[in-house]
Amino acid sequence: MKTFINNPIFQNKRFNLTVFFLFSMAAAVQQILLGHLNNYYIFKYVYYHLIEHKVIYSHYPAEYVDSNYSGSLFVFVIASFALLPDWLGLLFWNLFNTVMLFYTIRKLPGSDKIGLSSIGSFLLYRSKMFAKIEVEFQNTNRLLLALLQIKGNYV
Repeated sequence: MKTFINNPIFQNKRFNLTVFFLFSMAAAVQQILLGHLNNYYIFKYVYYHLIEHKVIYSHYPAEYVDSNYSGSLFVFVIASFALLPDWLGLLFWNLFNTVMLFYTIRKLPGSDKIGLSSIGSFLLYRSKMFAKIEVEFQNTNRLLLALLQIKGNYV
């Protein structure tokens, strides 16, 4: 297993980003086909409720099953995805979050010293359940992680 993880291909940034993209797209397509879009609908309708001057924290059972916990500034992040058809918006939302996660990993202190293969192997082989949950439920944790890293770089 160590020989496999230390393969030079895992040092290739494009290869790793491609793998991240493929996992993200596969999970998004699966969720679209299964009709599991509830979290995406919550995010999408934050945009629509705000521009319609509705309370964004109220329950809207006709549109989604859960509650919104995102703030009104989140509208600026989700707006471009909310305007797309659901299948395309969800796909791009997952890809956007994947890019943000990948960016964050690349910017972690010491990531250039330990090599992307170590980080990639940890994320791809040790935390499959987290990645599956994160992508399948269209959560924003990847985006929040990236924003915290960006903030840390400029403080």
